[in-house]
Amino acid sequence: MTDTEFSAAQLGILARDQVPAGSNVDGQIGRTEILGRAQFWVNHKVTYTQSASAPDPRGRRYRRDCSGLVSMAWHLSSSRTTYTFASWSGKVRLPSLHDLKPGDALLRSEHIELFVKWKNKANHAAGAYVYSFNHTGETVENPTAPTNQGRLGFDSWSELSTYTPIRYRKAANAPRPALVMARISRSAGSPPPNSDGSLVREPDGGINLIVGGVPFELDPAEYAALGSPQVRDVPADTLEDMPELMRDGTVVRIGDGTRFLIAGNAKYRLTPADWDVLGTPSSVTVPTRLVDVLDVLPIDDTFLRDVVTHTVWQILGAAKYPLTQAEYTSLGSPAYVDVPAGFLDAVASRTPVGSYFLRDPLSATIYQVVAGAEHPLSAADYTALGQPDFIDAPLGFVTTLALVPRDHTYLTRNTDGEIYEIRNGTRRQLTAEEAAALGEVDCTTVADGFLDAIPSA
Repeated sequence: MTDTEFSAAQLGILARDQVPAGSNVDGQIGRTEILGRAQFWVNHKVTYTQSASAPDPRGRRYRRDCSGLVSMAWHLSSSRTTYTFASWSGKVRLPSLHDLKPGDALLRSEHIELFVKWKNKANHAAGAYVYSFNHTGETVENPTAPTNQGRLGFDSWSELSTYTPIRYRKAANAPRPALVMARISRSAGSPPPNSDGSLVREPDGGINLIVGGVPFELDPAEYAALGSPQVRDVPADTLEDMPELMRDGTVVRIGDGTRFLIAGNAKYRLTPADWDVLGTPSSVTVPTRLVDVLDVLPIDDTFLRDVVTHTVWQILGAAKYPLTQAEYTSLGSPAYVDVPAGFLDAVASRTPVGSYFLRDPLSATIYQVVAGAEHPLSAADYTALGQPDFIDAPLGFVTTLALVPRDHTYLTRNTDGEIYEIRNGTRRQLTAEEAAALGEVDCTTVADGFLDAIPSA
């Protein structure tokens, strides 16, 4: 075994064909399952090409390239591209490479990799193990064994520094036993380790600042800039039990005194008047980089309430929809965060973007939404697509959508894999040569009925 080669067991990766089936398409997925799914392509010796696909453990097919690998590992409904991963609302950017967890990804222009584990948790400069897939005819680079071209999945710190760290927002840590959590909660010191503004340190880790319930690792200069406050030592793996996204309604403050309100992993700069109308909430002082990586648009299924008018808005496809009281009740009266009108003004009133699944809670009808168009799914269609996770949304929102996706959208028929382009409101099937020439193009898998409902060119 080489210096950068570990067994699957040592890395917590499951053996051949033993990937847990805990997740649904586009749904919450455990980090162990993410790594197990990536290892599945390693075990089955899948080789790189952009002109073909390979099945996941359940038979769903993904493009055999770097973004297809990550899409497969995250159990997404379709193979994304490196370009669309960059703009995709389903991911969040991390403030630092130091904040990476197993199953997160490393993204740069024209390439994406899956992060597995630090070589030395106490010294990240020693590099990290990854799954990487980017050489024609080569099997997946991984930490467990050399590829058919002799490479291992390992990046030096200098290589890691060329990437932006990102996280699938539905990635989740496995729940830990109640006894372990009780021991953590009883550990010496106060306040508890998830208290905002507290500083905690694991035995082999760096100093982490807790913001909105989420730990962020500080470098020495950032720690010093906070005045080098007292740090609480916590048991190993305490940080693994903390949330992935900052709590809605968290207020942070940067060095120049500017305050930001966080909701749906998006930031909004508060004016003094905004801060007053919200009731002058307390804030946590953070390095500017923690704010810089946050989006401007909240993630889907965030609920914002205008603090003055009390209208509740649901965020779907990076657009906002005002809920009537009856619609809000039909959704189960979900939790919302009070925001000033300026936050809502920053979210466009436009046709939603992206691809996702919605369910009308009153009729229980599930709709597939792609590039601003919707199609109601039969029970058979929904099952054939892998029973993907959906968002409950009122029928009023569904009726704002079109019947045909935007021009230059590419769709794949679920049953036979044929690829179509939407142009001038019609669908045109691509020839085999045209499909092969597409390369890394975002191509959404849709129900047969979705395509059949679109006029043919």
